[in-house]
Amino acid sequence: MSTGAKFGTTAVGASPPRPAAAAARNQRPMSDATLSEPPPISLRPAAAALRRAWPALVAAHLIVVIAAGTASAEHFVVDGIWIALSISGARARRWGGMLLPVWLTAVLYRDLLPLAVPFRGPVHIADLYAAELEWFGYETPAGRRIPCDWFRTRHVAVVDLVCGLPYLGFQLAAVAFAAALARRDARRMRTFLVAYLFTHFVGFSLHVVFPAAPPWYVEFYGLGPPRFDVPGDAAGLARVDDLLGLNLARGLYARSTNVFGAVPSLHTALFVLFPLVSRGLGIAWLGPSLTAAAIIGFGAVYFRHHYVIDVLAGVVFAGAAYGAAVAWIRSDAATAPPTTSNEEGNPRR
Repeated sequence: MSTGAKFGTTAVGASPPRPAAAAARNQRPMSDATLSEPPPISLRPAAAALRRAWPALVAAHLIVVIAAGTASAEHFVVDGIWIALSISGARARRWGGMLLPVWLTAVLYRDLLPLAVPFRGPVHIADLYAAELEWFGYETPAGRRIPCDWFRTRHVAVVDLVCGLPYLGFQLAAVAFAAALARRDARRMRTFLVAYLFTHFVGFSLHVVFPAAPPWYVEFYGLGPPRFDVPGDAAGLARVDDLLGLNLARGLYARSTNVFGAVPSLHTALFVLFPLVSRGLGIAWLGPSLTAAAIIGFGAVYFRHHYVIDVLAGVVFAGAAYGAAVAWIRSDAATAPPTTSNEEGNPRR
């Protein structure tokens, strides 16, 4: 052993050790922006807790509405589906957790929205009709008319079914789309479901802040002061009931929570999310998604449920909800710890 090595001295030709003070001076100092930057906020702990607790949450909700005497057939069907998923094995339970935004939306609409409706703002009837008439109206010998007036007497059974069936089953279409995405791209599926929840939560809020009468209301009750005692109406969608010998559309719309919820069209907004989420997946996804969005947007006017203004507002609204969801998912992913494959991916088959 050399003397230098034995006593810890520097060997010939070796670099001398850098003093601690010099090393500290050469370190990159933290900027004021770095020091003041708050840590990123992640919803993963809350999401993980919700994934574990959602069966108890659903069961508690059903018990509460039964005890309050407000339980309806929809409560038993929707809560019953999620309770069944929670007790049908690990895979079904994972599906129930992933699709929880659909259940939350049902609770928002059926149980929370009625509590907010009494506090809604002034109802927009004549001003919205006048805007539709000015921007999208057409001339007739009897005067200027809106597009909904044209479809009042011009309709075809095939078009009724092509537009009406997905219009009635729009929530089922959303679940089917999410399930297909889960098998194709789990991240896109999560983005879609977050956007789905944003769309409905903010949409229901706007229906309270900016209540607006649909075209069928003006057709039946005129442009005068709002009437809060009228039930919902299926309008042109009732023709689907007549064709199929059912009372589905009439029954659903008669139990509508809020008649004055025309702006934006949430049917349109939901289906516009399909092509937004499908971008980059190829024509096999984008083509059907664009077609479905066009059918629903057309059907909203064709059945006299919405003005063209409402449909365009739904398109813009969907774009905003999608952008917010993408930002949310990206921000949350940046704070995610390393995961094993399938920890948050597709349900195991």
